[in-house]
Amino acid sequence: MFSYQKVHELNRLELIVYKYIIGHTREVQDMTIREMANAAHVSTTTILRFLKKMDYSGFSEFKFALKQSLKQPSKAQQDPSMEPIKNFFQLVADEEPFDNKIEQAADMINAADLVLFFGVGNSWAHCSIWS
Repeated sequence: MFSYQKVHELNRLELIVYKYIIGHTREVQDMTIREMANAAHVSTTTILRFLKKMDYSGFSEFKFALKQSLKQPSKAQQDPSMEPIKNFFQLVADEEPFDNKIEQAADMINAADLVLFFGVGNSWAHCSIWS
């Protein structure tokens, strides 16, 4: 529904809209634009600007596409082995201070005298970059 490249270019308010939609997909399909704006604490103009950036002509087209995507789950959604990954990304979308935790982890790694990376199989290549 939303491309990574386009999401990457969103401003702060549009990112709030994106996170709200991702976190409340089922509810959004039955909301009016005003209800969604109130729930996400943004203006209706912000929602329309977000939808325009995502190549939707308006709220009605977006809701139609959303309902269609919910009717036809993707292969990843049907694959039970993808459940841990889906859960992780849902937690990230729902948790506002996640960025703060990443910053804290980066600061801790940066301040450490010794950092060890371990990898098994193909993961060793990623770990070897840090040696």
